[in-house]
Amino acid sequence: MLCLGYYSDPNPHFDSQRLHEGEGTVDGKRSKETPTAALSEVLHGGRSEGESPDVIVVVYAMVAKVSEAEGLDPSTIDEACARPDWPKWDEAISKELTSLEAARTWDVVECPKGVNIIRCKWVFKIKRNAAGEIDKYKARLVAKGYSQVQGVDYDETYAPVARLSSLCTILAIAARNDWDVDVFDFQSAFLNGKLDKGEDLYMELPPGYSVNKRLKHAVAKLQVALYSSKQGALKWYLELCSSLRELGLNRAHSDWGVFYAHIGRDILILASHVDDCTLTGSSRELVGLFKDEIRARYKITDLGPISWVLGMKVI
Repeated sequence: MLCLGYYSDPNPHFDSQRLHEGEGTVDGKRSKETPTAALSEVLHGGRSEGESPDVIVVVYAMVAKVSEAEGLDPSTIDEACARPDWPKWDEAISKELTSLEAARTWDVVECPKGVNIIRCKWVFKIKRNAAGEIDKYKARLVAKGYSQVQGVDYDETYAPVARLSSLCTILAIAARNDWDVDVFDFQSAFLNGKLDKGEDLYMELPPGYSVNKRLKHAVAKLQVALYSSKQGALKWYLELCSSLRELGLNRAHSDWGVFYAHIGRDILILASHVDDCTLTGSSRELVGLFKDEIRARYKITDLGPISWVLGMKVI
């Protein structure tokens, strides 16, 4: 029987993370001072005035070594390159680019005159399992949404997610009725959120991306709302709503991140938090059939019975 006991995901490297981001001190106490210009420049990929390239390389290597030892994620591609585990990050970058190309995320075109060019960056994350062991290296290309112009590049942005109170209620109902609870997440979910006709977004290409040399100023014309774009979460939410509606699920009036369906004498309940989903129901067979339907439409990672959800452990 499912028992509920939530506690925050422990993070033994919290002070190290704060120090890495310039927010703390070596003794773990929060400093009121901002990080020095030199450290700030290095951490964010720039250079302080008067510093030589050799100094920059040395400091990058030092930051990378400390980050790797403390289990921190690289904040820039240069920092990732300087780490001993760079082959893992390089493999993750190649895998992400392959996924982007397979999904026809963009068309490489000549940059039109007078358009806003959105910048991009690589975001790196080491995924760990419940035991704290490294599960996989994840690299994701994201748009710098802050460089988008409202009214030009986007309008609406809000995308509902299931509230924590709703999720707790669903888990309590499942525990009371001894229902199984499964979790799964969508792989590259935002790549399913297509842009509308006439919604033209242009983004710089990632560093090192090979293009036709005949193009003087090649840019990516986005076909989908990339991660961290202003409308990315909304486009994915609308896509998910459409698919769930086709599968017979209704959206809860009190929480637009919760969906349900009455099928015969059984009930199916799904709570969505962007690309993470919690699924339960009165019939184990019905839950399995629903996951098969979702798997036929999207690439998902089936995480099986619930143990962790949104950084909390379920026991």
